[in-house]
Amino acid sequence: PGISGLSASAAGVGDTVYISGVNFSGTYEVSFNGTAASYFVIDSSKGMRAVVPQGASAGKIRIVTPCGTAESANNFGILITYVFIGTDSQWNNPANWNNNQVPVAGDVVVI
Repeated sequence: PGISGLSASAAGVGDTVYISGVNFSGTYEVSFNGTAASYFVIDSSKGMRAVVPQGASAGKIRIVTPCGTAESANNFGILITYVFIGTDSQWNNPANWNNNQVPVAGDVVVI
């Protein structure tokens, strides 16, 4: 098998990623940096869809078939949604964020 492309360079947990390549028939495992995909479906020998699982971290997407293993050329990113609970003066306090981290530029923030 071989992975030639991904529909996105990053996605959030529960999002579907389209994986293109060759020889996907018989794929029995898809993982995101070692964490098994929540669900995947083979659309053809050249394409499949996989759902980003809970607990996934940034790294290679890997598929396993009876004929071998393939990994994405580039690392795949995991998008995190931050939820803020507090007032403007509490913005920089990590305790007021759902994951105890103050977001950085480019992060998705829900207020």
